[in-house]
Amino acid sequence: MSKRLEVLVAVKAMLTAALPGVDVQGLDGADAAPERIGNNGRAYIEAGDPGRPEIDLCPVTYYYQHQIPVTLDAPARGNLSAEQAVDAMTDQISAAIVADRFLGGLVDYLDAGAPPANDDYTAGSAIIGSASVVIIASYSTPHPL
Repeated sequence: MSKRLEVLVAVKAMLTAALPGVDVQGLDGADAAPERIGNNGRAYIEAGDPGRPEIDLCPVTYYYQHQIPVTLDAPARGNLSAEQAVDAMTDQISAAIVADRFLGGLVDYLDAGAPPANDDYTAGSAIIGSASVVIIASYSTPHPL
């Protein structure tokens, strides 16, 4: 398995553990984003872009800052508005990243960009809170593939 795919699988596992009850999808080819969002929300992970690597020549090492987009969607639930439900999801993701900045030794560093929040409104339906988070995995590999 390539380092890129190992990192993506590990990020999905981290999000699944960090967001209990949330439907974490993406990365396996069979997961199209569903039209319906469950009561606990949804996190949809895309493969993202590893970008252009920085290269050391001796020994040959490729350094990537892989940007992995994650879309979070959640309806209002309990005492939380839709925006608060999404904010709670971002807090859980942040805590998971802080708890393991090296993704079990797989990456050199793991971080995330602050999400711009937005609400999706569809006439006649419930308000769904939504945010786009970019998880940044910095890692190195001895080859570009």
